[in-house]
Amino acid sequence: MIRVRKTHFDPTRLRHALGRADRVVIDLETTGLGRHDRIVAVGVLADRDAHILLTAEHGDLSGLPYRVDPARIAWALEPLATRPELVVVFHNAVFDLGVLGRAGVEVRARVHDTLKLLKLLDPDRGVEKDDGGVGSRMPRLDRRFSEPLNYRLKDVARTLLVLQAQDYPGGVARLPFDRLVRYLKSDLLVTELLYRYLQQRLAADDRDYNERLVAPVTPLLVGLTLTGVQADSAFLAAEVDRLRNLLAAISAAHAERFAQPLDVGDVALRRWIYGPGLGCRVISSGKGRLPSLKAEDLVRLAGEGSPAAKDSLALIHDYKLAQGLLTRLAALERHVDPATGRIHSTFNDLQATGRVSSTRPNLQQVAGEVGPGRKKQFRSERFRGVSVRSRNVLVASPGHRLVAFDIAQADIRVLAHAVESFPLSGGEHIAALQEERGRRQKRAVKHYRRRMWEHFRPENRQPIRCPACGETIDRSIVPPGHRGPCPKCGRPLTGGAEEAEFDPSRPCELAEDFRRGGTDFYSTAAERMLGRPPRDKTERDHMKQTVLGIVNGMGAAALAKRLGVTAAVAAGYLAAFGRAYPQVTAYTRLMHHAFAVTGRARTFAGRTRRSTAQWWMARRSVVDLFVSYRGADKLWLRVVPLRPGRHTLTCWVLRAVDVRRGSPNEGQEIYHHKVGRISQAPYRFFGESGLVFRLPVRNVAWRLIRRVRTPREEAVYEGFDKVRRQLFNHIAQGGTADVAKTMMLRAEPVCRAFGAGPLIQIHDELVFEVPARRLGRFARRMKRTLEEPPAPDFRVPIVVEPKAGERFGELAGLGPETLSPYWIQRVYHRLRGWIRRVWRVRRRA
Repeated sequence: MIRVRKTHFDPTRLRHALGRADRVVIDLETTGLGRHDRIVAVGVLADRDAHILLTAEHGDLSGLPYRVDPARIAWALEPLATRPELVVVFHNAVFDLGVLGRAGVEVRARVHDTLKLLKLLDPDRGVEKDDGGVGSRMPRLDRRFSEPLNYRLKDVARTLLVLQAQDYPGGVARLPFDRLVRYLKSDLLVTELLYRYLQQRLAADDRDYNERLVAPVTPLLVGLTLTGVQADSAFLAAEVDRLRNLLAAISAAHAERFAQPLDVGDVALRRWIYGPGLGCRVISSGKGRLPSLKAEDLVRLAGEGSPAAKDSLALIHDYKLAQGLLTRLAALERHVDPATGRIHSTFNDLQATGRVSSTRPNLQQVAGEVGPGRKKQFRSERFRGVSVRSRNVLVASPGHRLVAFDIAQADIRVLAHAVESFPLSGGEHIAALQEERGRRQKRAVKHYRRRMWEHFRPENRQPIRCPACGETIDRSIVPPGHRGPCPKCGRPLTGGAEEAEFDPSRPCELAEDFRRGGTDFYSTAAERMLGRPPRDKTERDHMKQTVLGIVNGMGAAALAKRLGVTAAVAAGYLAAFGRAYPQVTAYTRLMHHAFAVTGRARTFAGRTRRSTAQWWMARRSVVDLFVSYRGADKLWLRVVPLRPGRHTLTCWVLRAVDVRRGSPNEGQEIYHHKVGRISQAPYRFFGESGLVFRLPVRNVAWRLIRRVRTPREEAVYEGFDKVRRQLFNHIAQGGTADVAKTMMLRAEPVCRAFGAGPLIQIHDELVFEVPARRLGRFARRMKRTLEEPPAPDFRVPIVVEPKAGERFGELAGLGPETLSPYWIQRVYHRLRGWIRRVWRVRRRA
C-alpha cells in the first residue's frame, strides 16, 4: 500500500515535478461530462507527491488562496508536450485528453490508459459505457460482492485491489475543499496501484502490444474527436423533414389499402403481422424472443404469404427502414456544434477485438445510400424509387475535399495471412498446447489425470483414423493416450484426424488468389468454388457471402438465413468453399480445437482475446459447472478439468449437487468421488450406457454447461459454438483493427506534409480532409503508404481503394488519371477519358 507523501497546490511545483519525473498519474474533474464542460480541478501524482490545482469553476474554496488561473494551469502542464519520454497514466485517457485538448494543453508524452490495459488483460468484465455498447452481453458476477463486474475505477479497486476507494461525491464544482482534495487523491492513488497491478500481470507480449498499437493510437483518436467533421445543417434539417413526410405517406398508404395505419407502435405492428391481420408464422428474435420486425424476416415472410400479405409486409418493411434512417439522422441534430457547425464524435478502441468505435454520436452507423440497386432499398411498389443518402450530412470544409481509403477484403486478407504464416502442423500445435497446459497444472491435477485411465472403457471408444494414411486403427493396437507413430504408415498420431489435418507446407490458395490479383477477388473466389465463372451477379454474391460467412464463423443455418436459401443449399456452398480452399478449412478446424484447449485467440500483431468461462475450464485446477440436461437434471458439478476437447470437457467429478427446483433432493449432494453415488433417485448423470469413462470421470458436453464458477467469480457460458465464433472472428476482425491502427500511425506524417487531417475511422476505412488543390498528390502518396505491409512477414498484399468528393455520401472512386505514379500516365489517361466522352456525345447526337 502506498500513501501520498505531500500535497501541493502550487503550479510552479507541478511544472518542476513534471520536468523531472519518469511517470505521473493525472486525473481531471470537470463541471460535467459534456463537450463544453470546464475543468474544476487537476490532480497529478508524481513521486508520491500529489499536486492539485483548482480553477475558478470551483465555487467554494472557503477563503483559501488555492484558486489558479487556467493559463497558469496550461503553463504548469507544458512538460507534457515537451517530454515525449514521460509516461502519463490515466484511467479512460480519451476523456481526460479530450478535456486537456479543449483547454489548449498539448500532450506528446507516452499515454498509458489503465482502462485499456485492463481490457487487454480481461476483455469481458462487462459493458463499459464508453465502448460503444459492445461489451459482454452477460457480464461476469463477483461472488464476494454479488455484483456484476465492470471497468469503473472504484469497482475495479474493490474487486481487483481489495481497496475501498472514495466514491463519486457528486457536484465537484460545489464540493467543500477538503472533500474534493481527498477524492482526487483517492483516484490518483487507485490509478497508480491499478497500473502497478496490471504491469505485473500483463504478459510481455501484451505490454509490447500496448506500446506499439494502443498507447500511440490513443492521442490520434482524441485528435479525431477534437477535429470533428463538418455537417451540412440545412441538408440535415431538410432530410429529417423529408423522412418524416415519407413515414406519414407510407403509413397513410397502408391505412388506405388495409385500414391499418403503421404509426401505432411495435406492439400493434406485431399484432397485425402475426395475429388475425396477416396471420404470418411467428419468427422470434431479439431480447425476450419477441416476434421479429427485422427487415430480413419481413422479406422472408413476404415470400411465404399471399399477394395481399406481400404488399402489406413490403409497406411495413419500408416504414421500419425509413423509421431507422430518421432515428439515426435526427440523433445527429443535437450533436452539431452551433459555434463551428461540426460534429465531434468520441472515438475509442475499447472493443474486445480492438476495433475503434464511435459514440455520442455514432458516425459509423450513419447509413450508406438506400435506394434502387443498393443493399438496402424500399420494396413496396409505390416507394421503390425513393433514395436516401444520409451520409451527405457530412461534408468537407470550404476549399477541402474528403478522401476515404477503404481496405479491400480486409478481414479475408488478414485470415489468409494467418493461415499462410501458421508455422506448425495441426498435431504439433495441439500437442504443444496440451504439453503447456500439463506444465501449468498442479500436482493434484496430474494425479487425477493419470488415474483417469483406470476408469476408461475401451469398448465404447470411437475408432482412431490416421490423418496421414486414412486407415482405421484397432483400439487394441493403440493404447489410451498414445501419441506415437501410426503402426501402419509411421506418421504421428494425435488421437483424431481433425487436429492433425493442417499442414503448413501446403500452399494457401486464398493467399495465392490475393497475390495473383485481378479486378474482382469475389469473382475469382466464386469461379474457384463453382469450377466455372458465376452465371450472374446473384450467384457471385452468394459466393461472396459464403466467404464472409466463413470469416464470421457462420454455420449452414445462419448462412441460409442471410442468403434466403435452404439450409441444404447453404451447406453445399460451405462444402464448395472447403473444396476450393482446403487449407483455410483445415486451419479453421485446428483453431476451434485450440480454442477449446486454451480459451483464447491472438491476432497477427499480438492482441489476445479470451473467453473467460472457457479459459477457466482450460486453465483452472478446480471449477464448478452448472450442467442442465434438457427436461431432466440440473446439477452443480465441482470438477477437475483434465482434457478439453472440441466437443467435450473430460473432467474428474469431485461432487454433484442437485439444484433442480422442486426436486426431492434440491440442494442436496447426490455424488462424491470418495463415497460414490449418494442418492438412488434416477439421474441422467449416473447413466453410463455407451460412455467412454465410468464415474468419477465424465466427458461433459459443452452444450450442457450453462455457468462456470470459481471461488471469487461466476460467468455465464453460452456454449462452445459462440466461443469459437467469437475467437475465430477475433483473428480476422481483430487483425483488421491492427492493420487499421498501423495505417493511422503511418498516415500522420503524410497528413502533416500535405496540410490534411484524419476525420473518421470506420472499421477498415479511413476518411481524411485534404486541401482540394493537393488532392491528387495526397491520394497517391497516402495510397503507397497505406499499402505497405503491416508487418515484416505479412506477404498477402494490402490494397486500399481511394474515393473522394465534397460529401461523404457521394464519394467517387479515383481513377488512374489521378493515382498513376508518373505524370505522363496521368496525362494519357485523362486524354483517353476525354476522347471517350467526346465520342459518346457524338454517337448520341
